[in-house]
Amino acid sequence: MPKGGARREKVPEVDLNHLADSLVCHVKAVGLQGAFALGKYLNLERQQAVVGQDLVDLLPLIKSLYKVEPSLQFKYSDLSEVLKQILKDFPGIKDSFPLSMQGTLWKTLADALLVVCNHCRRIGRDKAKYLEAGKKLSHFQLEKLEEIWAFFNEPAGEGSSPRKVGKKEFEVPATQDSLLEEAENVMPVLTRKRALRQTMARPAASEKKLGKKPEARPAASKKLGKKPACQEERLPDDWVMGDQALNFMTYKTGAVALRVPGGRQVMQLLSHKGKEHNNKLAKEALKMFKAGKTLGEVKAWKSQAVKK
Repeated sequence: MPKGGARREKVPEVDLNHLADSLVCHVKAVGLQGAFALGKYLNLERQQAVVGQDLVDLLPLIKSLYKVEPSLQFKYSDLSEVLKQILKDFPGIKDSFPLSMQGTLWKTLADALLVVCNHCRRIGRDKAKYLEAGKKLSHFQLEKLEEIWAFFNEPAGEGSSPRKVGKKEFEVPATQDSLLEEAENVMPVLTRKRALRQTMARPAASEKKLGKKPEARPAASKKLGKKPACQEERLPDDWVMGDQALNFMTYKTGAVALRVPGGRQVMQLLSHKGKEHNNKLAKEALKMFKAGKTLGEVKAWKSQAVKK
């Protein structure tokens, strides 16, 4: 072994053009005030414990980073460069932060995002850390935490993760039974962010636009490019199954998801009664979709069914 012990894994090069595209889409989807509302992670150090409640609130932002680099490993210089440009293009973002932070806000955010990514990797690869992070979470929040875990553990071809990083089997903490009643009172992150998006004004005409994105992304491009059309990742509440097929997919936590073959997840069922009950709920949900029920109607049914 070389002197100095084991070397740290090299941080991959990323296309800054792609990173900028993804974060701009996030800003437009979430809103200026909520795009980088990092909660405790604004001042958290990486060696501190994972804050599950704040981490799951950042899932949309984490997904935006994951699209660019599935390992969630980034260089500080890359993040700070892209964030500096985004803050110039969307100056209203700074209004959510103290005046004392605004002068070097891109540096603060870059540091904070490195901690967020570090904690995502930590719970994805360490069973004990995953369970510890989920101790005080509601049922709804646990589903979000499991999505982060799946980035590092879901087999290729089964969902959003393009590769399998680990083989650990995690279970939802047994102590969560008493917390299921809280799920109904937790305001969904998506709902809150929809409201923010609706109140977000368009960028002023004087705001700069990012340049055009090249056709082929170089492995280590250092030029910011034009954003693509931002697409919604979540299905709307008026979505109906129609003639489509839906597949079942069982996670290692016991949760059962309904997915469009080769496409996005429609719904995930996770109750405190275990895997068999989750399968039963998934079958009932499928029957409702086949009967013409909308996603919103089935979600309303689900919020009650998982508590029984």
